[in-house]
Amino acid sequence: MDWEPFLAELEKNAALLPGKALEEIRLLRKKLPELLKGAVPDTDRAWQVFAVLMTVLVFVNMAYPDNAYAKGGYSSHSGSGGDGIDVSFFLQTERSPFHNPVFQSAQVTTLLLPSGNTRPVQAIRYKAPGAAAGPDGVKDDRLYFALTDDSFVSKDGELFFVLGQMKYLLHATPESFILQDKNLPEPLFEFYAEPGDLQAALGSMEQHIKSADKALASYDNWLAWARPAFLFSGEVRAQSREAKNIAEIRASLLKASESLQARRLLPPRPEIPAGWFRLAQGFYLADDQDLVLIDRSGSFFTYQYPEGRGSRYTVLPRRVAMDEFVNKVLMEKYLRTSAGDPRKAVFQSLLGITNTPAPAPPPTSYITPPAPPPTSLEMRAKPYLGDALK
Repeated sequence: MDWEPFLAELEKNAALLPGKALEEIRLLRKKLPELLKGAVPDTDRAWQVFAVLMTVLVFVNMAYPDNAYAKGGYSSHSGSGGDGIDVSFFLQTERSPFHNPVFQSAQVTTLLLPSGNTRPVQAIRYKAPGAAAGPDGVKDDRLYFALTDDSFVSKDGELFFVLGQMKYLLHATPESFILQDKNLPEPLFEFYAEPGDLQAALGSMEQHIKSADKALASYDNWLAWARPAFLFSGEVRAQSREAKNIAEIRASLLKASESLQARRLLPPRPEIPAGWFRLAQGFYLADDQDLVLIDRSGSFFTYQYPEGRGSRYTVLPRRVAMDEFVNKVLMEKYLRTSAGDPRKAVFQSLLGITNTPAPAPPPTSYITPPAPPPTSLEMRAKPYLGDALK
């Protein structure tokens, strides 16, 4: 809260307050900075005035909570392809990615998605860019903040794209998009770093950093007043933890943004021919026939899946791990494509799915089948039934 303008406004309206309110407000304006530092000479008098003001604040907050505590708002939307990113803070009528109970624990253990859904923070292992093959250079990190439902900034300030519901990540670096299995640190392939995806992510980071700055300024003002209640107020303690977590998230966002903007001179962006269908970043279905990967240099390569299909570009050697990735991408696209879309048949062919007709039902018989022979139990029961009828 910005207490100086608040007290100045109270002075203007002191005539409406009882007794010696004006004198006490002026004393509080003079002594409050020292009071908050714990260095007030006339402690009893200052605390008496402080108690009066806190009582006033309680009543003001009941009537005008946002005005009393200076909880302003910031909201913006950015993204590409129709993806909206809500970065509002402290607006009680709008969804906010920060002012939420998930950020009020000692550590952030839950991801709050822009869609409003949540998921546990996910631990990841990956090779530091440029590290040599082998166990050295492996980093343990976690997805820490959601820019969109499928793009995340890690605690260590790295940008990752999650490929649908699969187990694969794209680690976005200034030079390439590194494909990796979530469970394996060694990279599978380095795709071309698509500028559109990077710019959208950088724009989102910039907006979130601005929002975090505004949120932290509001929290600084508010906690300057509320900090004396830290020991006995669970709400104040939760808000202090939230401010700490916002500051840490801001640091991760800033690190990721600075790293991605320190881009080296990239090769020219490859021209994607008309009629190509994007399966993932750097991965295309060419003319509904061939699978094409674009590597970090912008060169096109054919990936023959299934074997022998397509050879318009240099053919990459097949690997089990890449076969699994290609299969997962195609299967997800197949399942999400409507039955009336002609491309569904293309995915079906690539996956080797055959339309096996359902077995025909047995012909209906109009002749009453003979009754089955009686069981031994039925035969034993007949004499008793006959005796009962007599």
